[in-house]
Amino acid sequence: MTAAHEEAAGGRRGGARRRVALIALAVVAVVAVVVVILALRGSGEDAGVAGATLAPSDSRSATATASAAAPTAEPEPAESIAPLPPPTPPEGAQEQPIAPEQEPVAPTETAMGADGASVALVGTEALDVVGQLPGEVSGAGMKVTVEITNTTDAPMNMDYVAVNLYTGNERTPALPIPSADSGGFGGELAVGESVTASYVFLLDEDVRGDVLIGVDYLPGAATVTFRGSLDG
Repeated sequence: MTAAHEEAAGGRRGGARRRVALIALAVVAVVAVVVVILALRGSGEDAGVAGATLAPSDSRSATATASAAAPTAEPEPAESIAPLPPPTPPEGAQEQPIAPEQEPVAPTETAMGADGASVALVGTEALDVVGQLPGEVSGAGMKVTVEITNTTDAPMNMDYVAVNLYTGNERTPALPIPSADSGGFGGELAVGESVTASYVFLLDEDVRGDVLIGVDYLPGAATVTFRGSLDG
């Protein structure tokens, strides 16, 4: 082989080595690009996952902050109904206490009132009550006649005299009956004068053995009372 042939052969071998080196560099560059792309893609996914993980935490934090900042609404108290004020008595009116009762005396005795007037039962009469109008009651009754004598030193007003009759220890009230046989007191009773009035009550015969009769003639004073039997 001549020197010219050897030189030509060496040139061909050098060119082949250069092509191999260039191909290797190209492969390395491609691999590097692929690695970079994969690395960037993985970093982006990690960032997305991290963002998805933190988002609920940020939302809870914002909700908690908003809840803490918002004032708590207190329930309104239920509207209460104010009690009605007590009624106002008319001008000049005076409260009248409930009158107590004096110790009873027998129906045949005379009682003295708190102001010095005398009260007596001058008559008791059994009778039959006959109703004349619809709603009126019929039955056994008793007429009681009361006499009041003004033994005080001033005229007496007789417009407010009340007479009531009760039976037994339970003090069961007897029903008063308006009739021609009864008529209440009224007007003015002069000093030293006497006046009588009769009152009719439904009263069965079997309860006449224990009767209490109250005569209230003086407002605010103790009621004059008679207790005993009205039989016979």
